Amino acid sequence: MTLALDTLPGLCQDARAMIETCGELDHRAVKICFDTGRYLALGGDVSGEIALLRAAGHLAVVRLTDTAGAAGEAYFPPLGSGGCVDFARTLEILNGVNFAGPCLIDFSPRQRRAASLEQHQVWINESVDQLRSCGWFD
Repeated sequence: MTLALDTLPGLCQDARAMIETCGELDHRAVKICFDTGRYLALGGDVSGEIALLRAAGHLAVVRLTDTAGAAGEAYFPPLGSGGCVDFARTLEILNGVNFAGPCLIDFSPRQRRAASLEQHQVWINESVDQLRSCGWFD
């Protein structure tokens, strides 16, 4: 079993905290769930790509989210719709460090009422199309 700590304020809000937390806990089963969009939303003027490279040795899971880039804002549209995460570069980094763990597609767009099943299917298709165009399924 692996415990994957999420990208949230506190223990894992930035790459330095992720590495320090894993070092302090010092257990082979404690790793990181790196969230591409949330990392940018938490940090303001940060590089998610550099953070991903720095935390690579501690990754268990990568959560693929996008964001429009407003710090502190929990808006995660379908992949490719936010425009702030470079999914081709994310794949290149993960391949470069031989990451073999799972990658999750996640989105939570803002809207007034709950989305229908059909809307969720559209968002999933948009997200998969974005990843496909970046080489994720080659």
